[in-house]
Amino acid sequence: MPRSSPEILRLRLRRDRSAPRRVRRALEQVDAIGRIRDDAILVASELATNALRHAYDDGPDEIELVAELVPDGVRIAVTDTGASDPEGGPRPAGAAEPDRISLRIVQAIARRWGTERVDGHRTWAVLAI
Repeated sequence: MPRSSPEILRLRLRRDRSAPRRVRRALEQVDAIGRIRDDAILVASELATNALRHAYDDGPDEIELVAELVPDGVRIAVTDTGASDPEGGPRPAGAAEPDRISLRIVQAIARRWGTERVDGHRTWAVLAI
């Protein structure tokens, strides 16, 4: 995917219970998300939690979070190369009711969200600024 917008945060995190907390702490320091900081922190934490809960136990030991400015807001994505969703196709917001509480929270806050297979399983959300 070509990058047309500036990346504001990239973290590779150990895939363990501390990852959502570390995501929250890192985003607290990002000035570019000012007005939507609380929403961005909550969405990123839920995406990280979702990746941890639904990854294969024998998968890689890391997940990656990327936050970047996009024309209509901030895109936050969490990738887990060991994620368990075998379908892996894109799922636009509103297309199907998510069955996981983390993704219901993301759906309620995000302008749009989805999942995709790209070197693993990525779940992303765009928040309006």
